[in-house]
Amino acid sequence: MTDFPREAKWLSPEERAFVLAKTGADESHNVPVTLRDLLNFLSKPIHWVGGMMYLTLAIPAQTFGFFLPTIVQALGYGPVETQLHAVPPAAAGLGYALVIAYLSDKLRVRSILVFLSLAILVTGLSLLTAIHGASSEFPTEYAALCLMGMGIFGSATIIVCWWVMNLRGHAERAIGSAWQISLGSIGGIIAAFTFKSDKGFYHTGYSISLALSLACVVACASYTILIWRRRKAEAGSREVGGIKHDPLWL
Repeated sequence: MTDFPREAKWLSPEERAFVLAKTGADESHNVPVTLRDLLNFLSKPIHWVGGMMYLTLAIPAQTFGFFLPTIVQALGYGPVETQLHAVPPAAAGLGYALVIAYLSDKLRVRSILVFLSLAILVTGLSLLTAIHGASSEFPTEYAALCLMGMGIFGSATIIVCWWVMNLRGHAERAIGSAWQISLGSIGGIIAAFTFKSDKGFYHTGYSISLALSLACVVACASYTILIWRRRKAEAGSREVGGIKHDPLWL
């Protein structure tokens, strides 16, 4: 992966000129990230809210990745059938993520599609938390797993993009990207302990994921308000460090 557009040998001269004009003077080859940059980054509430937005989603997402075969097996499948039936929920998530990513760029919005995806996720987790066991409920449980996959993949796709695109300047983008990845890794550690040995009906794991998904809704709503206020304040000028930036994404 190329670090900077100027070094990208796979770009034509015209493409390189376009990217450089788009990013302007923000292509900081030799500007180090300092402790002062880090402290400045951590002093802004919007970055903590953005981090919580990703952390609260990362735990249900990692749970889905870690335990999907285990959850499917609890529905009554054997080893081979479990592996086969673990594919559709993930495939539903992939298909939905592709559609939601296309709509996001087409409509140039982020927040509305995040809330839509989180609503799907909360619906799936609510069903999984409320029902289990009866053979008549099996189709609903399996459909709820597909909704869970769609909500997770769709939300994560937009949140990662939304967060990074609203970071400005070389230092903020570098620190912000690391901040997001670190919180996602912490979410993975927590997720590994959410599904206890209550085999058959993982009520604890579902409940934790549902609570965190609702917390993600609150974090996203808070982030939307903060971005809206900051965008309104920047209506007259969007220059940061002498560089003119695109409007913040809502």
